[in-house]
Amino acid sequence: MSPRANFHFLADAVDAKTTVVRVLTIQLEGEDTVFQFPREQQLKEHHPTLFGTTIVKNVIKGLKIRGKFRNIRITLADELQQEYLDKEGNVCFHDQYLDEVQGYVNPNPTAPQISRTNLDTNKPIHSVVKNLILEKFNGKTKMRKPFEYFSKRMRAVKHRKLSLFGSS
Repeated sequence: MSPRANFHFLADAVDAKTTVVRVLTIQLEGEDTVFQFPREQQLKEHHPTLFGTTIVKNVIKGLKIRGKFRNIRITLADELQQEYLDKEGNVCFHDQYLDEVQGYVNPNPTAPQISRTNLDTNKPIHSVVKNLILEKFNGKTKMRKPFEYFSKRMRAVKHRKLSLFGSS
């Protein structure tokens, strides 16, 4: 039986106008260790066999917006095994052993991480919605902070709404 592996794909920016899909990591099914491809070997040109599979082609179709990512499971056929495994079944890429990743890899390090503890879960929902109004943009303020604030508030409302109906 052929081994299966989880691959992590990310839509990333090359420049202001170009978005590419990168393959960031590989993890054999049933193992805890995640291996990261070197940054210079994450593009389609370095993985023609993998990017030629139907599953990966469909993933690429869905990754049009920068920062989106997908974790997919692929059965490693003979060609893929030769590319991603050595003779003993260890993870490598073209006979180069990959670096292990310790802990969780954030696929989009620029995305704000919000924990449940800093959400306003004790406030009534009408006061949370009232606070969703953003300050007027005057051209001098940076848009990142208001957007992050808005995103945080929307997550708080969503969390609050779900907890009101008994699901989380």
